[in-house]
Amino acid sequence: MTRVLVAEDETLIRLDLRGLLEAAGYEVCAEARDGEEVRPGLVLVAPAGRHLTFHRDGSGKIVTRLDVRPLDTTHRPSVDVLFQSAADAYSGRVLGVVMTGMGEDGREGAAWIKAKGGTVVTEAEESCVVYGMPRAAEQRGALDCQLPLPEIISFLEALA
Repeated sequence: MTRVLVAEDETLIRLDLRGLLEAAGYEVCAEARDGEEVRPGLVLVAPAGRHLTFHRDGSGKIVTRLDVRPLDTTHRPSVDVLFQSAADAYSGRVLGVVMTGMGEDGREGAAWIKAKGGTVVTEAEESCVVYGMPRAAEQRGALDCQLPLPEIISFLEALA
C-alpha cells in the first residue's frame, strides 16, 4: 500500500512532525512539485496559493498537479480539492485526516472519500487549536472516528 502524507508547513511545525517522519524513513519534500510521481514514503507539503491534486498519468502512475483552479474555493490549497482528487485517483482507497483549522474546508472532500469507500478520521475537539474543520466534517456525517491528536499519531503509526 502506498502511504503518502500531505500537510501544510504549519501543520508539520505545530506537530514537530518533520523530524519524526524523517526518523521513520519518510522522505519529506520542501514543497510538492507539479508532475511529481507519488511514491511510498513520500511526504508532500502543499504549496501556498495552488491546489495540490493527484492524477493518473498515461502509464497509470499517480502524479501530482499544482494549479490555481478551481477558482471557486475559499482556500488555496484546498483540502476539499485534495481529498476529492485522492479519492478519485486511488479509487477510494484513501484515509483522510481532518485536523485543526478554521472554516469548513475538508467537509466536502471528506464526504467524497466516504462516498468512494475510503476512511476519514477527524481530530477531537479537545486537542484542536481551532475545531472548525473537524466540526464541519462531523456535522456533515463524513467521518469514521474522531481521535485526539496523540491517538491520531498512534493510529497512523499502526498503519505503517
